[in-house]
Amino acid sequence: SAYFAARGAFSGAVPFPTLSLGLLLPLLVAFVALKAFPSLRTIVENIPQEHLIGIQTVRLMGFAFLLLLAQSMLPPIFALPAGLGDMFVGAEAIFVARLYARRARSASTMGLAWNVFGIADFAVALTIGFLASTTPFQLIHVNPSTDLMTVLPLALVPTFGIPLFLVLHALSMGRVLSELQPFKRVVAAVESRF
Repeated sequence: SAYFAARGAFSGAVPFPTLSLGLLLPLLVAFVALKAFPSLRTIVENIPQEHLIGIQTVRLMGFAFLLLLAQSMLPPIFALPAGLGDMFVGAEAIFVARLYARRARSASTMGLAWNVFGIADFAVALTIGFLASTTPFQLIHVNPSTDLMTVLPLALVPTFGIPLFLVLHALSMGRVLSELQPFKRVVAAVESRF
């Protein structure tokens, strides 16, 4: 993704929303790899839940969006929810990971809430970021736009960081749902289909 971003492949000048492909392609590769390579799946399944969650403390770096907002480089409509949402998810990752490490009874419930909020944070940020960028699909007209997210180093956020963290959320969420009694049968049925 860094190679393509350096060559302007994700810029608004491109008529097709290539940044969306930069987001979806790593997710597809991860899904296929986990299905195609049982040894990789075994390694991933052995990662403790507290590590899957704890690694997302990195999202505390969402404060960078607020710094770019302060310098008028990103619009408030994008930078505030993206930055504050990431910071909240990163901070909560510490507490939820500790619940799992201590085998607390509330760990699964808190893990579910944390995963849902973390995924929703990405959905909101990606939607606003896409709609406020200068492409033919622009519906939110603000100045500055979110075009800064299409150039290095920020292009790595939607093309590497978000796909990585979404995969971690999916892995964590699968475990959470299998731990919570109401979801055990649903998870078993879904897993039997794949």
